[in-house]
Amino acid sequence: MGYTEDLRSFERAQKLRMLSMIVAIASVALAAALKQPIFHWVRFVAWVAAGGFAWREAVFVKRLGRDPDFYYLRAVFFVVIAVVNLYLVISD
Repeated sequence: MGYTEDLRSFERAQKLRMLSMIVAIASVALAAALKQPIFHWVRFVAWVAAGGFAWREAVFVKRLGRDPDFYYLRAVFFVVIAVVNLYLVISD
């Protein structure tokens, strides 16, 4: 891939990560308001997706010649959030 294609892919992954985070945060409000357990699973999947998209961002940042350490850390952080949320749902 060329520089412009990597930059475009990085920006797409960034937008999808933000969308996943918005879905995850919105599902918190929906789970609290509607008392439906399906929204807990939606939140889990959204956080995992945010972690996956953050990982893709890290890959493209590395291809662009920048330091991707923060992006990898962000990806792991999102997956940890997902696992903690899942643990809290299962333990209830």
